[in-house]
This record gives sequence, C-alpha cells and structure tokens, in this order.
Amino acid sequence: MFSFAISWGELIRTAFVSSGTGTLPVYLFARLQTLAPTPEFYAVGTVITTVAVFAVLVGGILLTKQRKRLFLS
Repeated sequence: MFSFAISWGELIRTAFVSSGTGTLPVYLFARLQTLAPTPEFYAVGTVITTVAVFAVLVGGILLTKQRKRLFLS
C-alpha cells in the first residue's frame, strides 16, 4: 500500500522509467491528458480509496487484537 501511495507522488519519474503499460497512476494520468474525465475515472478512484481504507481498518483491528493479547498474557 505504501509503494502504491508513493507511486502517485512520483508520477513523472514512474512515467519516465516504466516501459509497457506502466502503473495505474501513469495510465490514468495519460488517459486524463487525452480524454475528458468520465464516470469510469471516478469509479476507479472510489474503488482505490475504499480498498485502501478497508486495508487500514483491518490492519488496525488486527494490531489492536494482537496488542490486547500481549497485555493479557
């Protein structure tokens, strides 16, 4: 998840060094330069945000449960 977040910040460098289709941020950036935003772009953004929030919540819950288990034993 961290590398994905970094790839958004390093968009230009990623576009310069990647070959082929590249990463999702590079693909979306290239599409936005040539086409007007469509509902498809907003849907992709919503899915990415939902998955990231879900992963952070699950990670937080697992870490909290593990922490409680360490304190109880």
